[in-house]
Amino acid sequence: MRRLNAFLTSIFVALMTFTTISAEAQNRRPAANRVGGPFGLGLQLGDPSGFVMKYHLDSRVAVDGGLSFAFDRWILLYSDWIWHVPGGFGNQNEFVSQLNPYVGAGGLFVVSTKSESEVRREKYFSDSSSTRIALGVRVPIGVEWRASKIPLGIYLEIAPGLTIVPATTGFVQGGIGGRFYF
Repeated sequence: MRRLNAFLTSIFVALMTFTTISAEAQNRRPAANRVGGPFGLGLQLGDPSGFVMKYHLDSRVAVDGGLSFAFDRWILLYSDWIWHVPGGFGNQNEFVSQLNPYVGAGGLFVVSTKSESEVRREKYFSDSSSTRIALGVRVPIGVEWRASKIPLGIYLEIAPGLTIVPATTGFVQGGIGGRFYF
């Protein structure tokens, strides 16, 4: 029964995220000066490692998300609202002008696949936690390089966060990743 509740909760969170993206996308136009389209899919290596996506609503605003899993430990889903600063490092040369620093705010949903007693050793759960579901917030800070001739973005990110449910626990995530835009 608990797994069914966790599964239904994760479906609900995913549907709410994509509904928000769709509604906002109707009011904005994606950046036209990039090769490839506004939607990117790729991989991230780090903590968490997994599949990532990003949708640019315009040249300054995007929504990103990721799905990460360690089948013997947990499944993690996150989504962030991202604000880019195009040309934030200046325009000294083509490479530097393609670097876009960003900051964001988002949410995190974690389901532990371990028993209740083993959950307490996971970083998203407190020592007194007996639940296998965690909700939290995160603040991603990073830089993305978008190539001018190929539809590729490579990024480096760090995301401090706070698990709020079942208890307040701090964590830091981060990684390097790449997305193919179409």
